[in-house]
Amino acid sequence: MFVINNPIDLYKFELPNLKTTKAYRMKISEQIELSNKTARLPWNKLVICLFALCLTIYACKSPTSPANDTEVNEDIAIDEDFDNLIWSDEFDMDGAIDTAKWFHQTRLPNGQSWYNGELQHYTDRTDNTIVEDGLLKIIAKKEAYTDQGQTKQYTSARLNSKFVFQKGRVEIRAKLPIGEGTWPAIWMLGQNITENGAYWYNLGYGTTPWPACGEIDIMEHWGTNQNQIKSATHTPSSSGATLNSGGQTIATASTAFHVYALDWTDQQLVFSVDDVVHYTYNPSTKNSSTWPFTAPHYLLMNVAIQPSIEPEYTSSAMEIDYVRVYQ
Repeated sequence: MFVINNPIDLYKFELPNLKTTKAYRMKISEQIELSNKTARLPWNKLVICLFALCLTIYACKSPTSPANDTEVNEDIAIDEDFDNLIWSDEFDMDGAIDTAKWFHQTRLPNGQSWYNGELQHYTDRTDNTIVEDGLLKIIAKKEAYTDQGQTKQYTSARLNSKFVFQKGRVEIRAKLPIGEGTWPAIWMLGQNITENGAYWYNLGYGTTPWPACGEIDIMEHWGTNQNQIKSATHTPSSSGATLNSGGQTIATASTAFHVYALDWTDQQLVFSVDDVVHYTYNPSTKNSSTWPFTAPHYLLMNVAIQPSIEPEYTSSAMEIDYVRVYQ
């Protein structure tokens, strides 16, 4: 971009670059006079101006390719305005969750347990999921509970949205549970995932295994690393591993509400807390391996219990003020 700032006689040249944007400025003391559509400048200053302009054009036409085709984490302005609210839950009715918007996923995917050695049963009881005083509370409790022929010592809840979308802005205002071994998450999966017991799989949409379906982790928090918020993507290019991630420290993650957000465009995923961006996923090469985000996804919210749960743990909740989706 080429900008002339006449009030202070400052010429500013913006040279785009995949990693940074450098601004080159020249102070020109002479007054610019425009006559017959020609700017009159001393010849040496004019040469410098033309040289800088050529550099700008060259930079625009000759971007360099990063070495890592999987991830480019850079400060790129969000290129779409998502200001049309298309779906939300404000949790303004006390009692059980709105089953027109949410589904309790309770079935053990392998018939015995959940993933990652997690210790909990997910239930559809109001003991684990309830709306009170305008807040949804997902409560992870220490209690013996038998379901599907399996007895576990902890219960919690895992919600699937009965709504899918592709591209947009998601905002979730939440306060996180506390306790070493707790693992709250606000995230997304492709509608086409082949996961036994998931809402959209039950409806016949399951055609694609994980991670080819795509996974977008808007917020994850581990009680073993209190106040550290992480966001990530899981794709075939990373073999499902958490290679593409970023985060920030939120000193009051479990004592105050914060807005966890995702901006999803055709080119990038931008993750933020209270509008402070901490990670951008923008692979230079977009294909089914690096960018499985060309199909609808649904929202999930849950609190898992890890094997590292502290012995004195009894109960803690993730509280959600609202969930909003804009396009």
